[in-house]
Amino acid sequence: MRESTDRSESVAPAESSKSPFADAIFEQGQIVGGKYKIISLLGAGGMGRVYRVLQVFLNKDFALKTIDIRKHSEISARRFQLEAKATCNLDHPNLVQVHDFGLLDSGQPYLVMDFIDGTSLSQHLLEHGPVPVDEAIPLFAQACFGLSYAHDKGIVHRDIKPGNIMLVNGVARDTEGSVKVVDFGIAKLTSHEDGEIQALTRTGEIFGSPLYMSPEQCSGTEIDRRSDIYSLGCVLFEALTGAPPHIGNTALQTMMLHQSGQALPLKQASLGKDFPERLEQIISKMLRKLPSERYQNLGIVAHELAFCTNATTGNRSSGQSRPKIPKPLKLVSMAADRFYMLLATTVLVAATLSGLGVYSFMQQQTSLPHNAVPANDAPVDAKKPSESNPSNGHQADFMDRDLIEGLSENPAKVAAEARTLANADPISWSVVTLNGVKKKRLVFPSCGIGQIGQIGSRFDYKLIGIAKGVVHVPIDSQLVLIVEGKDYPATLLTPSIFTKIDRNEFAGLILKNNNFRLDAAKSDKTRSTWILSILKTVALWPKLKSLHLDYASLNRTGLETLETMPALRDLSLTACTIDVAVLPPQPILRKLQSLCLNGTAGAASIVERMVGSPNLHMLFLRNASVSPAVLERLSQCKHLALLQLTESTIDDSLVRALSNLKDLKALSFPGVSLTRSQLATLSKNPKLFRIFLSQDKFPNAQELHTQYPKLVFSNKD
Repeated sequence: MRESTDRSESVAPAESSKSPFADAIFEQGQIVGGKYKIISLLGAGGMGRVYRVLQVFLNKDFALKTIDIRKHSEISARRFQLEAKATCNLDHPNLVQVHDFGLLDSGQPYLVMDFIDGTSLSQHLLEHGPVPVDEAIPLFAQACFGLSYAHDKGIVHRDIKPGNIMLVNGVARDTEGSVKVVDFGIAKLTSHEDGEIQALTRTGEIFGSPLYMSPEQCSGTEIDRRSDIYSLGCVLFEALTGAPPHIGNTALQTMMLHQSGQALPLKQASLGKDFPERLEQIISKMLRKLPSERYQNLGIVAHELAFCTNATTGNRSSGQSRPKIPKPLKLVSMAADRFYMLLATTVLVAATLSGLGVYSFMQQQTSLPHNAVPANDAPVDAKKPSESNPSNGHQADFMDRDLIEGLSENPAKVAAEARTLANADPISWSVVTLNGVKKKRLVFPSCGIGQIGQIGSRFDYKLIGIAKGVVHVPIDSQLVLIVEGKDYPATLLTPSIFTKIDRNEFAGLILKNNNFRLDAAKSDKTRSTWILSILKTVALWPKLKSLHLDYASLNRTGLETLETMPALRDLSLTACTIDVAVLPPQPILRKLQSLCLNGTAGAASIVERMVGSPNLHMLFLRNASVSPAVLERLSQCKHLALLQLTESTIDDSLVRALSNLKDLKALSFPGVSLTRSQLATLSKNPKLFRIFLSQDKFPNAQELHTQYPKLVFSNKD
């Protein structure tokens, strides 16, 4: 492993306690540790020296790292040993593998790792300048995969910088293992072992390189995996622009900038280069000051980067190929919420988390006052109630007594709320200043129409509160309206309320849990009518890009209404009925980037219409039967990255069809059992990154993963 000089500086305090042992500098040909022959000195770092050595019994080259005990106290040596113990358990193509550790005769701690014939990213940037976007994406995706694996093992690197990312010589950047993260020399185990780790890496000690340190590292407070996410964001920023996001005159000033400074946009930092907007958003989220506002998992960052590839096409010559993201391996088991989030990171379609669903957003609920305006609520730039969606009266509203009684056990309350909504004023908004921060102030009817959430950078959302009374939301935020029929039946009874919402207010709409206790004769007709009434109104919302419907019956009019939604890109249909015979010749389906069909009648015909779609990225088929022939034709969807199937049984013909989807990156089979031979067939697909499976269906999960490293097993607890 080569370690090149890095321009970042370490601020880990040098400890001057004396040692009885001299710090040895080994000569070429010298045998150390009884079995390692020194070939050459590769470099020196903050912890000590790194040598290229030959393991004389195996006749194989390794890298041997020692700690300079003259510069570091016994506590540093103990930390070094803990690092070795931790990293010996790391086995991932994008992490350097540690094979041995111990003490030399001189008393110096050492560890032995793979010898990497390569160049550090730091040296590469010094020699070649900024990395083109098409090259940076697969490079950093691999770094994400490796670090995500370490994080899942409870290890935080804490010193991510260009000098600790190695580029393997002679291996294409889009090939697995061409990038290695090295030097977990100041890594921290997140799970304490008998209190020893806590004593060695107590809060208040500062480790890392100032140019890439997270705000919490700079302040000496507790850190976790999200600190590595920030640091990797700094490295990605530098790789693209040629300079880190924050550079002060001193190390202390640089650390202060990390805590309070704002990074420049990539275009400005690079003196005019253009970058995909999505890439700007990814880096911006990685560099958020608060850990809670960053990505929570680097596996998701890698997944996000994969979708930047489409946006880079305009920056390449016609002879260049589309960049490829190497496949991640060695992730055997992960928590259920992380598994679901990875599946649904790029899609806004609705289902429930407990059912291995698709609409598994990171829901972080915050408490806000909904019925009162704070004392310091000083409105500015007040707007009149929207006139763009004038009320159409009550023609579309449903006041049938029998219907109301079927919707709720408290029909009088529902009827009263429906009357309130029917007579409500248009939902007004204004810009106000709260504690020095500008917010948008929305005024909803007093009985509430649903819940309101803020869509994140890639369709995750955090719940803001109930759409009731006064609600304050971040200025220019993308909002989603969630109407649960069982909780807000009056909203469905009164579709005219949607005409009172400003057309530009919401980017997402969820109408769910609409399986009411209705008379069978009127159930489908009623639901179809009120859903259609709502769709006709929201079709006029120019920013509506994500829509979820439960128990809807879509006839020709309903489908044509979907067709008129200009921004719709993500659609989820649960227990819906679609008249496929009247699908438009060029259906809205062809515009979608993600589609979820959950128990939807006519799913096979709908999927067949998706064949050849130039936009489809994700397809979720839950309780929907599709023939092998149709699935195999999905190979014509060149950007399809993830396919999920939840059929209870999957036969060999269907597996063979799936194995022929050569551009597919991931397959998901929640709640499905597959045979060993079927797993072997799927694993042969060279471009398939991962195959997601439910761990409770595979008692021999560890054995299967050892044989088929692409398998990822989720925990449902």
